Amino acid sequence: MTATLKPVALYSHEWGIRDSVPIFNGGLGILNGCILDTAADLGYPLVGVGIMFHQGFLKQTIEDNRQVAHPQRWNPENEGFELLPQRARIRMYNQDVTLAAWRTRVASPVSGKSVDLLLLDSDLAENPENARTLSQLLYDDRVKLAQNVMLGIGGPIMLQQLGYDIGTHHMQEGHAAALVLKLMRDYGGNIDRVREACVFTNHTPVEAGMPKFLLEDVKAAIGYLLPSEIGDLATLKGQENLFNTNMLAAKLSRHSNAVSRLHAEVLQQMPEFQGITFGCITNGVHWRFMSGRMQNSIDSAVKYAGMAGDWRTFPELLRQVNLAPEVLRAVHAANKQELVDFVNDKTPASLKSKPLSPDSFTVGFGRRFAPYKRAGMLLADMDTLRQLPGEIQAIYAGKAHRNDANGQAILSKVISTGLKCDDNMRFAFAPDYGIELARLMLAGVDLWVVAAIAEEEASGTSPMKAGLNGNKTLSTPGGFWPEVKGTDGRLGYTFSGVTEADQTMNFYGQLRRAMTDYSAGALTNNTWEVMLEFLTNFSAV
Repeated sequence: MTATLKPVALYSHEWGIRDSVPIFNGGLGILNGCILDTAADLGYPLVGVGIMFHQGFLKQTIEDNRQVAHPQRWNPENEGFELLPQRARIRMYNQDVTLAAWRTRVASPVSGKSVDLLLLDSDLAENPENARTLSQLLYDDRVKLAQNVMLGIGGPIMLQQLGYDIGTHHMQEGHAAALVLKLMRDYGGNIDRVREACVFTNHTPVEAGMPKFLLEDVKAAIGYLLPSEIGDLATLKGQENLFNTNMLAAKLSRHSNAVSRLHAEVLQQMPEFQGITFGCITNGVHWRFMSGRMQNSIDSAVKYAGMAGDWRTFPELLRQVNLAPEVLRAVHAANKQELVDFVNDKTPASLKSKPLSPDSFTVGFGRRFAPYKRAGMLLADMDTLRQLPGEIQAIYAGKAHRNDANGQAILSKVISTGLKCDDNMRFAFAPDYGIELARLMLAGVDLWVVAAIAEEEASGTSPMKAGLNGNKTLSTPGGFWPEVKGTDGRLGYTFSGVTEADQTMNFYGQLRRAMTDYSAGALTNNTWEVMLEFLTNFSAV
């Protein structure tokens, strides 16, 4: 008799299920959306837990080449969320806060099964005004600690109220690390029992992904939960006044994950994680990022081959079929035309150097604008760009955090520089990057670009999504990219170098190589091989 698996509770501030539910900032939220979809496909018992951010992250417009962030209010009832009658009560800052929960079910068109996503809401009439604002804005620096407490303590309480019998609490980043403190109290201080119940995944090795709070502030918020050994669990020697949520989560979990092999190696060297062993579970992506045209073509090939089973949940099946190169080229041409038409129709003229052309070699960059992602590398040397073989057009998209002045400055410089493109260059910046625009870009570009500093890129999943569509990526050897076979030009291109100048020179060399392959028709010669690599090795199943 097979034992029934208890559900996993997956905690995060970000959930990227669709654009009309705007509670995601970047890759973490999109990854969580892929995890929900995959769990539903496979019938895996999982429940996502987050916060009902009524204003979402931000809606982006561009004025005078600068990002302007607008509130992004949305109505959960219009998006299939149900306000549940149960309430959870937590205590922080010496006051009681009542939480409600909104629930939606993420359903699979493949299996017909679904998983739940719960969003906690503090905007209730019975709460004091300062508590009601906690569920308003994603990553609100003014109340970030309180939001973490709300997720980490309110989440497991609400799950219990709703009758979920959780087997494992999985913390995505340290957002919900306070839950280990609650469990310590629940389990009478039994640390081994807490560890057995918890898993932690780190998603970025950069300082911005290592949140620290003043220990005195944490004591003011939840001092009643802090054990006497909290210094050993959550602070570094020499920084005893700083409470590190990622460190706490890792030390009180039975297993700590990195999201690529390189990421695991980097984390093992960080002082916060000394004595902790990180396993590696490389990120994967859901087939939702494959274009409908490509899915239909694969469905036809599978049907023609008379194969049983669904490649979406068992992609190894696709090793038994082969899509003809002319079919794949036709699909890509249609996807590219759709992308070009969308950008030409929807992007303001002030954000295009000239209209885009489906006949031009098209490069895409769609990422969060953070300094380590180096969005400006493609435009670093305009003279070299003018000397490349053939016409090149670059489509950029992405948002900078509303409090990241450096990221906003990079975004502004990219637009200002790109709009000066002339001769054999075209440039467009498509505002308000989201899931649907990403799907268009990843399916329609000829080459995807990742320029992040190698050791600071934890995984990066956008090349996986490009690969699902048969498109190649030019990337630094960071994140998961060293795990991809054939990045010597067969399935993608890699650039590196000791100095920034070396890397830039190497980048343009590999870009020239990709353009030469494009001109010779060789860029798409092995599209099916590219797709098999990413479908069988980097899909979320």
